[in-house]
Amino acid sequence: MADVTTQINHLDAQKKLLIALPNVCEKKNMTFKQTLELIESVGTFGGDQPELKVLDWRVRCQKELGDIVSELIRDNKEEDLNFETLRDLCGMTLDWRRPVASGSSRRLPGCSRAPASRASFRS
Repeated sequence: MADVTTQINHLDAQKKLLIALPNVCEKKNMTFKQTLELIESVGTFGGDQPELKVLDWRVRCQKELGDIVSELIRDNKEEDLNFETLRDLCGMTLDWRRPVASGSSRRLPGCSRAPASRASFRS
């Protein structure tokens, strides 16, 4: 019984960590470089063959961190955009759409769906 409880607690801890990372990144005003390094670390979180739940949380976390990187680039807060950084960016899923003015439901041409909200991650 202890093994099952330990496994459940381990999965729960992994979920909490992956859910919290994007919020911590924003609240601590992490730099562009720090955020990229964090995304790389998240890519190996849970090992080479993580459980499907961990893999799903990991992908969602990387997506949210990618959104943060997109915002940093869009707001011209990037620090050092060298070849290595550009290579890392090419491997990421980034949201390049312009933010829609608050209160407006219009989407830019070619945008078929609204951006995912942070709340969708928590389910």
